[in-house]
Amino acid sequence: KQKAASLGKDLARLSRGGRSVKELEKMIQHYDQMRIENSVLKAEKKAADESMMEYKEAAELHVDARQRGLVDGEAERALQQRAELERIIASLTDDISTKEMQIDLMRDVNRKIAGELQEARVQEARARIGRGKAVGGGDGDDNTVNTVDDDEEED
Repeated sequence: KQKAASLGKDLARLSRGGRSVKELEKMIQHYDQMRIENSVLKAEKKAADESMMEYKEAAELHVDARQRGLVDGEAERALQQRAELERIIASLTDDISTKEMQIDLMRDVNRKIAGELQEARVQEARARIGRGKAVGGGDGDDNTVNTVDDDEEED
C-alpha cells in the first residue's frame, strides 16, 4: 500500500499542468532514447580513439621500418593491407558490441516502460474508483465499475 501511495504521489506530481499518461510515456521514451544515443556516442568515441591509436602506432612502425630500409614495395603493400584488414575487423567487432548493447538497453527500457505504464493504469483506475467514476466503457446508466486486476497480463 505504501508503494502504491508513493506511486500515486509520483503520478500526481508528474501529471501537474494537465499532462496525460500518453505525454508522460512520450517523456519517458524520449529520455530513454537519449540514454541510448548517449551510450552509442560513447561507444563510437571509444572506437575512434582506439582506431586513432592503432593508426598512430602503425604509422610509427612504418616510418621506422622505412628509415631502416627494411620495407620494399611489395612488403609495404602487404603491411598496408594487413593494417586495413585489422582496422575493418576491429570496426566490425565494435559495431557488433554496440548493437548488442543497444538491444540490451532497449529490452530493459521496454520492460521498464511496460511496468510503469501498467502501474500508471492501475493507479489511474484506482483513483477513478476512489472518486466513484467507472473505468472503461459503458454508457453511465448502469452502476457497474470495471477495474484493472493487478494480475492481468501486460499488453
